[in-house]
Amino acid sequence: MASLYWQGNNGNTSSDQANMGDWSYDNAGGGALSNWRIHSTGAASAVPAAGDTVYIDTRAYYSTSTLRYADITAGLVSGVSLNALYISSGYSGNIGTASQYLEVDVANAAPKEMIIEGSGIIRICNTATYDLCIVQLATGGILYMGCDNLGERVTTFIAKTGTIYLGDYESDVTTVGFVAGTLQNTGATITGDADCTPSAGLDTIVNQTGGTTNWNAKLNNPEINGGTFNWGTLTTSPGSNAYVLTGILTLRGSGVFNWTPLDGVKSVIPQFEMYGPTCILDTNLTLNEGGVREIGTAAEVSKIWAGEARFNNPYGTIQFAGTAKISVKSDGSILIPQSASVTF
Repeated sequence: MASLYWQGNNGNTSSDQANMGDWSYDNAGGGALSNWRIHSTGAASAVPAAGDTVYIDTRAYYSTSTLRYADITAGLVSGVSLNALYISSGYSGNIGTASQYLEVDVANAAPKEMIIEGSGIIRICNTATYDLCIVQLATGGILYMGCDNLGERVTTFIAKTGTIYLGDYESDVTTVGFVAGTLQNTGATITGDADCTPSAGLDTIVNQTGGTTNWNAKLNNPEINGGTFNWGTLTTSPGSNAYVLTGILTLRGSGVFNWTPLDGVKSVIPQFEMYGPTCILDTNLTLNEGGVREIGTAAEVSKIWAGEARFNNPYGTIQFAGTAKISVKSDGSILIPQSASVTF
């Protein structure tokens, strides 16, 4: 098991330029013109193999024509199972292309982690389930991430900074989307399409303390403690499994949850609990759409202990299922029904 870093320009030589930027090129298994180097010595190396740890950082070749470190845009269908992948904040190169992501995972052995901090456009397709992905992109960094098969997922995905797109943005038909066991957003801007949770049993647990999340897929017991979470849009098709929330939506602190179904689509929140002090559950009253929002599935009791629930969307329908109801605590909580505001 080796630790390697990306050099990307065939040993800084002018020969064999056709293989620049090729993840899979190692000049016959580690020759002098290999795009890979040994982490501790800088000696030429074979391409990353199962169990290796890979560093992509400022040791890569820097191009004076593109003004960034060497891209990785060829040899992308690797499928190698690493132990760890680290993309440093100083690395400005691009990884993957719009039509083909870098196919890799970190599922071989501990630590089973992927830490992404670059400032370029990074496109990665997960090819197996692994433990942890932390994204803290440098200024200008954009991450596109999907997975290659239905059962592959990131157990914990933590987004700290940057712009992140999760789902099937690759024109590789085998890529089904992005699945996370737990998604934590502390300050990034995340957009997740309907493929983010593509089948029953793979819905995502969300815990958000900051940033903005635009989510068009299923949810599992989401907790919004800060930032803004937009569930659904007017322009994104929900697919067969989107707009399903399992468990309880919990709002605390200053968290904002905007709830938007498409025209003709029923979106269900079985139960919500609001503990404030300034959290907001909003039905997007400024958006003209004809979707149906339904609270409850049977006899659930939702709670407004603190915060503001805005149910005064004049265009869509808000309804209760079965004997579901809302309990409001009299400590300044605000419930805005269809016509007038009521403060308790």
